Amino acid sequence: MGTVAQNLKQEEIIFHSKYPPVQVPDDVTLPEFVLSNVELYQDKVAFVDSVTGKGCTYGEVSRDVKRFSRALRSLGLRKGRVVVVLLPNVPVYATIALGIMAAGGIFSGANPSAHASEIKKQAEAADAKLIVTDGSTHHKVKDLGLPVIIHGEDRVDGTIYWDELLEAADKASADTTDDKVQQTDICALPFSSVVYHAGIISAPASSA
Repeated sequence: MGTVAQNLKQEEIIFHSKYPPVQVPDDVTLPEFVLSNVELYQDKVAFVDSVTGKGCTYGEVSRDVKRFSRALRSLGLRKGRVVVVLLPNVPVYATIALGIMAAGGIFSGANPSAHASEIKKQAEAADAKLIVTDGSTHHKVKDLGLPVIIHGEDRVDGTIYWDELLEAADKASADTTDDKVQQTDICALPFSSVVYHAGIISAPASSA
C-alpha cells in the first residue's frame, strides 16, 4: 500500500467550476482586466469594512489604483521590483495590490501576524524594495532598511503616509517611462508554489 501522497498522485482529483473559463484578451494586464468597463458600475459599492461600515465604490477603486500606481513610479519603483504588503484584510488591500501591478511592480503579500523574523526572511528572499503596512505593524519592518508606506491614521516618523502620497501623485507630472507593463510580466509573488503573471498564473516556481 502506498503513502497518502502517492495515492493522491495516482488518483488525481480536479475540481472544476460550473461556470465556463474566463476569457482574458491578449495583451491585457491583470489590473486592466479587473477594472475594464468600470465606468458602467462606478457608483456601486466595491468593498465594505465590516468593522466601521465604511466602503468604497468601484469608481474610487479605479481612481486610487491609478493614483497609487503613479505615486509608486514617482518614488522610483520600476518594473520587476517587489513591494511587500503587510496589512490585514482591509478594503484598500485590492487597490494597493492592483496599484503595484499597474506600476509594473510585483506584489507580495505578507501575514501581519507573522513574526518579524519571518517577514524579514520574505523581504530578503523577494529582494523587496518597498513595504506597505500600518502603524500597528510598523515595528516588525522598521529595521529592514526599506522605505515604508503607512496606511491609516497612525503617524510614524521616517515613513511615507498613504493619504499624502496619493495627494502628491495628483500633482505629479505624467509618467513618461517607456517601460510598458506586459501581460507576461510577473505581477505577484506569493510565498507558495506558484508565481502569477500580469495576465495568468504561470508554471510552479521554487518555494520561498
